[in-house]
Amino acid sequence: MSVFVASDETVPNNNLPDWVDFALGEDVRDERRLEQDRQWSKAVSDGRVHFSHREFALKYGDRFLSAVDDFQLTQLLIAGMFSKSSILNRLEVEVLTIIISYALPGQGPLVRAIVNHMLMKNLFYEERLALAEVSSSFKICLRKRPLQDVERRDGAYDVSQISQDSLLLHEGKLARNGRLLSMTHHQFVFDSVFDEFESNSDVCARCVAPLLTRLAAGHSSTLICFGQTGTGKTYTLYGALEYIAHQMVGKSVRFHFYEVHGNHCYDLLNERQKVFIRFDEKENVHLRRARCVELHEISSAEQMMTELRVALRLRSSLITERNPISSRSHAVCTITLLHPTPAEATPIVKQENESADGDAMKGDYLPLGKITLVDLAGSERNYETTAMSGNQHKESADINLALMSLKNCFRAYHQNLIAKLGRDNVMQIKKNQKPMKAGTTSNKAMTLQRIPYRASTLTKVLKDCFTCENNSHFSTIIATISPTPMDLQHSLNTINHVLLMSTYLSKYTNHVSVEIPKTSLAALSNIPLSQWSEHQVNAWLATVERGKFAHLALPRGTDGKGLLQLSIMNITSLFEEQERSGRQQSEGPRWVIGANETNRLALISQQLFVTIRREERFYQHNVD
Repeated sequence: MSVFVASDETVPNNNLPDWVDFALGEDVRDERRLEQDRQWSKAVSDGRVHFSHREFALKYGDRFLSAVDDFQLTQLLIAGMFSKSSILNRLEVEVLTIIISYALPGQGPLVRAIVNHMLMKNLFYEERLALAEVSSSFKICLRKRPLQDVERRDGAYDVSQISQDSLLLHEGKLARNGRLLSMTHHQFVFDSVFDEFESNSDVCARCVAPLLTRLAAGHSSTLICFGQTGTGKTYTLYGALEYIAHQMVGKSVRFHFYEVHGNHCYDLLNERQKVFIRFDEKENVHLRRARCVELHEISSAEQMMTELRVALRLRSSLITERNPISSRSHAVCTITLLHPTPAEATPIVKQENESADGDAMKGDYLPLGKITLVDLAGSERNYETTAMSGNQHKESADINLALMSLKNCFRAYHQNLIAKLGRDNVMQIKKNQKPMKAGTTSNKAMTLQRIPYRASTLTKVLKDCFTCENNSHFSTIIATISPTPMDLQHSLNTINHVLLMSTYLSKYTNHVSVEIPKTSLAALSNIPLSQWSEHQVNAWLATVERGKFAHLALPRGTDGKGLLQLSIMNITSLFEEQERSGRQQSEGPRWVIGANETNRLALISQQLFVTIRREERFYQHNVD
């Protein structure tokens, strides 16, 4: 009998008899099956695999959504277990795991995973409080765009769930054997999370308003929009520009707007004329030949937005297989608040790299603070760029290099901040002591990393984000994701990249995988077993008796009628075959074991026969 596995993480208990493993529904793989799994994991994967994820997400959408409902039900029960006013308060985690395993076959591991994530979130809030100076100067936020009407018509559904500062992504996949579906629940934590119902005004009130407060105080800050193309990065940036324009009414500003395209910069306020980046002896960045626009005592937000829209229209874009208007460059807009009073009358905070913004100041207006807004180029995966030319592929490589450099710089910067503050803050918070003052370090020697901002043109122009001393520069990253299962690989890629920029947010992730049947037993209850198809037989086999027979693989072509014609002896000899080759050269063989070789496998045949007859009687009883 061929033995297939329900979970890679389940290990047989060698201290129990063979039949006990089966009776408990445990994993009964042997070393040969494990070796086959290892061989399969090395198989070459091509673009077809990525397309198949999308096809399976639509084909088995009802089963995946059912698994999401199971997760949410488990969440609700756990919330009751931790609520003093709930009747579930007296339950232990182990007891709830048994209940969930019985009521929802295969979903037992969810209980421990959800409880662990709740405990991790508590630690996250404690560490964020202890590292308040770090978390306030560097924030990673997430924004989920709404499901579009065209996606609904194509059968798409929402696989994301937002709760407070956390995000859940439900990733459904077809198992390698083609018989079972697996569901992986990814849990992440961010500084702020925005759902599809929150507008640009809501996002700006929480992300942009604090940066404008710093701008008025004479400090610099940066807002970066990061994510897959088509998830609303440019929409979010445009909303931020409109919000800033309304806040600048009655004030004076100057701004530059340019794009970073590969290793070159182009001025979007001057017909895409080339801009040159230069460093001085103090490593300050200077933009040469960059045109700036000055607006004094702005009368309306539209006055400022008129100039900015000209720049947005000049930005490089390309029709890709993923998005008809995909941004293929990094747009950078720098807005400097001007003070109309001479320096003698009012103290002005001078920027370290004041001359980096290009043109000299005109009149008596002096710079007060600066905010930089960045719209990064949209990501395109390999299987969505099959129609690209060689130059376009090189362009994508430059984009990926810039994004990788940005991640490395932010990660090194964040690690240096934590090293300066010291880890003693976290320990003191846990002991209910007051946190250490900013700048206080532990007794251990600090090892500061070198920030590789010269690795790309993008990180050169954003040098202030990584090198300002005394934590004076605030940076906020807004990662945008799509809610559909077809874009799930993109969303996971976006989240993994932005979380790598933060050394403490990346620790609070959690993943749990469970297996679900391809067909619900409820869907088979009104169909006689003799009329079941091969697909329905396999689905029933994977679900009945709480998954006891999920590891069995019937020969191809075995339908319900053929199953009813089998006796115990026929079932015993049904699976006896020679070793079969894998479907590809890189795959290992499939081993088929005779059921009469061990007492345990003989017991499997006997119990399967009894279950088949019981299922037939159950249907006849319902009909009568």
